[in-house]
Amino acid sequence: MVSTVGEYNCVMVMRVGQHAPSFTVLTADGASVSLADYRGRWVVLVFLRWLG
Repeated sequence: MVSTVGEYNCVMVMRVGQHAPSFTVLTADGASVSLADYRGRWVVLVFLRWLG
C-alpha cells in the first residue's frame, strides 16, 4: 500500500494473513468507499496511475 507523507510516497509491505489497513477513497462519481465496508468479503484492489 502506498500512502503520502509530505511530498513522499511510502510503500507498506503486506504479508499473507495480515489485515489490510483501513482506508477510504472516492469513486469516479464522487461516492466515498471504505475498505471496512467489505470486511469479511474477498476484495481485489487495482490501483491505476493516470499518466495524462
